[in-house]
Amino acid sequence: MKIGVDCVEEINRTFAARIPGYEVESDPSFRLTPDIANAINSLWQDPIIATIMDHSSEFYLMNSANYFFAQVQRVPQRDYIPNESDVLRARVKTTGISETRFNMGQLPIYMFDVGGQPSERKKKWIHCFEALTSIIFCVALSEYDQVLLEEKD
Repeated sequence: MKIGVDCVEEINRTFAARIPGYEVESDPSFRLTPDIANAINSLWQDPIIATIMDHSSEFYLMNSANYFFAQVQRVPQRDYIPNESDVLRARVKTTGISETRFNMGQLPIYMFDVGGQPSERKKKWIHCFEALTSIIFCVALSEYDQVLLEEKD
């Protein structure tokens, strides 16, 4: 999405063009390179970011993006280990139906994640509601007015 703004700092215009082409591998041993972390950090510090964030309901931006952008210099370090805050703010796109079972005292709890993407909404997951006594729907209140990730335009 274009909102008709450019970076204030000239170097950040170069970074803004370069960062989208950076490939992040799915290998758990993959490390963000220091030069790309510096580019992200510099771009995040650009004064235009405040203007862009004023339009954040017009495009998808994970609600923990501010946190991770502010922490980007830690990630490429060789001794980087995600801390509790990193883990609590991390998100993974879910697909299909994922079931988690646990007990709360004597009460067995079955928790289902039925995916959130449009293609997942067509799945047949009504069987998850057989023989139940309660339903709790969990949604992110911070994302009620955001554009969906899959909505490119």
